[in-house]
Amino acid sequence: MALQTVTLGDAITLSVPMRTGGAAFTPAAGYQLIFTAKLATSDADVAALIQKKSGGFGITESGSSALIELLPIDTSALSG
Repeated sequence: MALQTVTLGDAITLSVPMRTGGAAFTPAAGYQLIFTAKLATSDADVAALIQKKSGGFGITESGSSALIELLPIDTSALSG
């Protein structure tokens, strides 16, 4: 996935294709999608600057895409 630039205080919805082995898929019931934004990939998930989860916590599924909703409160504390 390409990097996405987000400005302080932005509200943006990211559409991320859900694929495995190049083919579209839909997660099975009981599975949860998790999005984390970190300064480095080596950072622990608990240290993420932004974290969203499916099930009413910022990620919804639309067909074979995950829609990740970033709100101004999520991005207002980012620095760059």
